Amino acid sequence: MSTVACIFLFFQVYSLQLRDRRLEWSGKTEVELIETSAKRRKEFTSSYSFFESSLRYKLFLEVLIHLIHPIVFIEYQADALQTVYEITETFVFLRLYLLIRVLYINSHIYRFRADIVKSNPDLSRHGFRVSPLSTFKITFYNHPGTVMFAITALGWLVFGFMIFVIERNDNSQFESVFDSYWFVWVTLSTAGYGDLAPTTTSGRIVTVLMALYSLFMMTIFTGIVTNLLAPSREQKYVQQYLLTRKAEVEYRKAAVYFVEVMFKDRQRRKTDRNPSSASALGMRSPAVYQAIKRFRRSRLQLQQTIGAGADPVVDSKLQKLIYDANNLTKMLDHQGQTIVELEYRIMKANEYVRARLSSGGREAFVAKPQWDQRFDVKRQVGL
Repeated sequence: MSTVACIFLFFQVYSLQLRDRRLEWSGKTEVELIETSAKRRKEFTSSYSFFESSLRYKLFLEVLIHLIHPIVFIEYQADALQTVYEITETFVFLRLYLLIRVLYINSHIYRFRADIVKSNPDLSRHGFRVSPLSTFKITFYNHPGTVMFAITALGWLVFGFMIFVIERNDNSQFESVFDSYWFVWVTLSTAGYGDLAPTTTSGRIVTVLMALYSLFMMTIFTGIVTNLLAPSREQKYVQQYLLTRKAEVEYRKAAVYFVEVMFKDRQRRKTDRNPSSASALGMRSPAVYQAIKRFRRSRLQLQQTIGAGADPVVDSKLQKLIYDANNLTKMLDHQGQTIVELEYRIMKANEYVRARLSSGGREAFVAKPQWDQRFDVKRQVGL
């Protein structure tokens, strides 16, 4: 009876979700829907079809999960039926996803989902909708330690009880529920002592799922630790300052060493009187070449250190600001030239009007001006 009641409630929940989708697609409110005509209601109903949406797959999956139920009378039948009974008994634990739904519905993100979307026009424009996955991501980002502990504890409790229910009748090693929880803890922590092991097919399937769950948890834990150990922006600046300072010291030492080697090489060449020696032939000593290599290497390292110290995000924003500033300067220059030209045209038009008024009165406006057509009064000042 509980399964039938759950399926009935699912149909009620999805009918409410379908109504919300139709309200969203039609752009109507509950009050408008009450006051509208039968024709408008039919248009509202056809605005979002249930059988053409993703709701049908979700409803089918939830109904299927709740229909999988162990049949009591095949528990003590043949071995094949016994295996089927154990598998169906294991699938009952899939209904625990309802706990996640309850937590999702009672979260602050779900309760304020409409205000969140309305507060940002970009979210409404892109059709953002609060979902269980987005809620989990936001909650995990705000409280990583709490969510990690809750997921680990929940998995440990669920898998431990599953192993106990499956193995208690066929495996003497799991006579107590504490033995099952010890086995799950050893499996999830990847220790694997081997003191306990499942013997049934269902127990081995659950153990494989536990191993995959353990890999998932280890990956999340590694990401959390990496995020916590990542240096902040200030710490990166300190680190970059120390590297730059070290490169500067090495660069100065290389420069001093290069000067010393060149001075010694010059002194040696002055005191060397052998005409067939390397210094007499204009050749440098190996120490000079080593000093040159060291100097170039330290200089390149200093340049790379200074270049790596720049923040790419800040640099990109500065480049964008520079680009916008250049475009704004060009626009202002163009507007300035337009204003200067317009002032010149107004001045010429003013001179033309004064000349006509002084020579012929109002009748002078009948004649077409003979000066440059660029300064036509009617065209430039809208007469």
